[in-house]
Amino acid sequence: MDAQSYNAALTHLRTLRGEIKKARAALARLEADRDKQVNQLTAYDKAKVERIAPAAGLSVADVVALASSLAPDTLSHDTRTPAQTPAAPRAAVETEPAVQPEVAP
Repeated sequence: MDAQSYNAALTHLRTLRGEIKKARAALARLEADRDKQVNQLTAYDKAKVERIAPAAGLSVADVVALASSLAPDTLSHDTRTPAQTPAAPRAAVETEPAVQPEVAP
């Protein structure tokens, strides 16, 4: 590679950088529009997160994060206190017996 082709490649990289910046801005606008539409769909009484998520190209968790009113009943109506929540079983700690060095007679 010579100096002229190196400078041409740098110029091309700068052009790509500008195009990427424009594409990211366009993507951000599209995602904002999608999020707004997801929130509008929550106004429908029979809206289901399981149907909205694939249509929006999002996971169920992402849709619930946008519209918490669509959280599954098991998540939104869990009124147990931390004391009532089942604790995760603790792993049994196994200790090895200490090895005693043998004393030669």
